[in-house]
Amino acid sequence: MNKAARRFVNESLSYKLLGDEALSQKDHASYIVFDDNIRRAKMKESPKDAKLWGAVDEGKEMSYAVYGNSIEEAVKKAGLDPKALKATIEQYNKLAPFGKDPLGRKSLSSGYGKPVAIVKPPFVIMPATAGMIGTYCGVRIDFEAHVIDVFGERINGLYAAGEMTGGIHGAAYMTGTAFGKALSFGHLAADVIAKSE
Repeated sequence: MNKAARRFVNESLSYKLLGDEALSQKDHASYIVFDDNIRRAKMKESPKDAKLWGAVDEGKEMSYAVYGNSIEEAVKKAGLDPKALKATIEQYNKLAPFGKDPLGRKSLSSGYGKPVAIVKPPFVIMPATAGMIGTYCGVRIDFEAHVIDVFGERINGLYAAGEMTGGIHGAAYMTGTAFGKALSFGHLAADVIAKSE
């Protein structure tokens, strides 16, 4: 949700599209809101999440999120509008878990999992925005994965594959494409190297 405590996007979209939408919000700010059921499920799935969210069980304050035993308590700490957030969560709970979300959310993430109601305290609110994790540019290669210099010539003995060769994603990232180009161009480079020896 945004600073007005309103949802603004189908949260199951790819992180690239979510980032674009987050950047379009006031102050480029957005918030992730979840309850104890969601927190505990994530903590079981991953040691990283267990460490990140275990502070709630210890009653510790976190620099990266706030929590409260009611929506009102959590939202007050987050500095958002309590009435707006309560109304947003009530609408979400009434519609999203039943496949009737007005923003089109039908899964938790990328088509997997079913949206669940946000009902069990403590409730957590974490500020979020987009982050740059790749530049989608890199060295130029030819059809045999040889690196090409600024003059358009092959650099003998230098090959490249994967993310360092730039983007093939288009307008949005599709899960798995980084592996695809790493594996395919890596295999191609290895094949060319093996044949040249």
